[in-house]
Amino acid sequence: MNYPMLEINLPKITGNAKAIVDLCSKNGIQVCAVVKSVCGSPEIVRSVLACGGIRQIGDSRIVNFDRLRNDGVDAEFMMLRIPMLSQCPKIVSMCDYSLNSEIPVISALAREAGKTGRTHKIILMIDAGDLREGILPEDAPCIAEQITEMPGVKLVGAGVNLSCYGGVKPTEKNLTLLVECVENIEKRLGRNLEIISGGNSSSLPLLISGKMPSRINHLRIGEGILLGRDTLECKALPGTYQDAFIFKTEVIEAGRKPSAPIGEIVRDAFGRCPKFENRGIRRRAILGAGRQDIVPEALKPFAAKAEILGASSDHLLLDIDDCGNEINTGDIMSFRLEYSALLSAMTSVYVNKEFINNVSREGKNKSIRIIYAPTSTGANMPGAELAPKLLVKCGLIPQLKNLGFEIEHYPDSLNNKFIYSKERSFDEKIKLTENINKNVSGEIIQCLGQNKFPLLLGGDHTVTIAAATALTKHRDKNDETGLILFGAFANFNSARTSTSGNLHGLTLDACTNGKNILHIMGSKNIPQKNVALIGLRDLDSKERERLRKSQINTFTMEKIDFLGIRETITQILHKLCHCRNGVHLSFSMDVLSPEFAPGVSLPVDNGLNIREAHLSLEMIHASGLLASADFVEYNPRRDMQSATGKLAVNLICTLFGKTIV
Repeated sequence: MNYPMLEINLPKITGNAKAIVDLCSKNGIQVCAVVKSVCGSPEIVRSVLACGGIRQIGDSRIVNFDRLRNDGVDAEFMMLRIPMLSQCPKIVSMCDYSLNSEIPVISALAREAGKTGRTHKIILMIDAGDLREGILPEDAPCIAEQITEMPGVKLVGAGVNLSCYGGVKPTEKNLTLLVECVENIEKRLGRNLEIISGGNSSSLPLLISGKMPSRINHLRIGEGILLGRDTLECKALPGTYQDAFIFKTEVIEAGRKPSAPIGEIVRDAFGRCPKFENRGIRRRAILGAGRQDIVPEALKPFAAKAEILGASSDHLLLDIDDCGNEINTGDIMSFRLEYSALLSAMTSVYVNKEFINNVSREGKNKSIRIIYAPTSTGANMPGAELAPKLLVKCGLIPQLKNLGFEIEHYPDSLNNKFIYSKERSFDEKIKLTENINKNVSGEIIQCLGQNKFPLLLGGDHTVTIAAATALTKHRDKNDETGLILFGAFANFNSARTSTSGNLHGLTLDACTNGKNILHIMGSKNIPQKNVALIGLRDLDSKERERLRKSQINTFTMEKIDFLGIRETITQILHKLCHCRNGVHLSFSMDVLSPEFAPGVSLPVDNGLNIREAHLSLEMIHASGLLASADFVEYNPRRDMQSATGKLAVNLICTLFGKTIV
């Protein structure tokens, strides 16, 4: 990783955009997504558009529109900054709309549009008291009439800008003033305007309170989508994430020093006279980022007890005395961002932008390491230990290579097969299961450290514990891990509630309960709220009771039949968007109906069909949340002409981005 880094969670941005669209659409309001603070990033803009319901993108820099056009982004573009006369030709060629207040500029736009046969749409800005751009309300009807007489442009609406320069709060009173101004314009023109734009994210509290004037039908929202909060009260907006953007950088010095400088204090490098509180000797950290990279005052550390002291052009200084010895040289610290910090981080060429998108079919340099886990010790019969080599024999490696991935695999890394035997005692099974999981977990951690995607081939379902362990141990301390499990069984028994004594039935308990009998996860358990079960249709009575009392997101086949698989996966991905560690996918082949996948140890009727399975994996791939995956519970001894093995290979390829076109 290259630090400093801005981690950008695209699924969370999509989720935020959807939440804002849902809020606004209930009130008949169209959203223009403002992306100027992210420099017109095509990846971010596409994530915004992916929510559905947004067709307008707003920015204030021509170069950003140029970038989006060249990248093939399909949307209506709205120029937010009052156009410069010199930019009129480019604005007409690149933008569908522009906000305006000057007749000479609008006249120039009309001339340019006339040359190309276009019609450029004008939003006339009204000054409602903030004293930024806009004409006075009493002048609006006359100016609107002048615009109407210009060929090449069309007056489609009017708007205001509040809270940006003068800090004027959007209220029912000043937005009613806008509506009255529009009604005066409409009376003069003899027609209605299409758009009445009531401002930016600072207007959202008014909307939420139910006090937004009814004729306001358009808002220009940037911070509400990107950071999940309004700009007025800095409060989280309903249904949004506040950590779609995370700033990360490395600790380059950590130690105890005086809390106040020693010597005569003069102006610092930025012309300021700094003041210091003498708190004695304190532990502090210096981080590899400064004012050339970020606005330090607009950062909030994830480490709750850390305090930002200040910054030079190259260094960020924090008091970490109350954090104990948790933070040391070489550690990575994470920060939430306010708007100005986001703006500076996106603008700085020195801040690496890292999109959360671990698997990409476009990524020709992406590497997958296939990790073999040939075990059936946790199952109720032998056969699953044969699965890894059989899946490779079914053509897995060449098919993944055809998708553009480099493949590493070491089939003999685990020489011993951990095979089911009814003669083995319960304690022997536990010891064998712990051994293989520790070995596999070590391989996965090494793989993650080398930025290679770990694809684990089981084996029975107990090997999922190894993957969950590795993912939780590899990433940042404060980040959360998600777990998606496809299967007919919940595998949420404890040693006390299990009726069969089969260890694969304890898998989910081991992943979520630090006190489980399989001492593999240790204290690195995954919170129940970060777990989703898909395709359940066979539960033990005590297991059912435990599941009902848990926070696990449970999607039985009955629930999937009601929701449909697309809505099911959409809900799951939304619930797990906050998992910045990434999500581990565990796909048990018994989730499928036996007519499609006969080669499993415990077949259960009425499971997912093949198309439902493929669509699920397509959506998980597209989410960008995936960090690791396993495919388990394939039993070649029960298969018919390798039908289940070939299906498993096809499903794996779908997970890694295989498409028809």
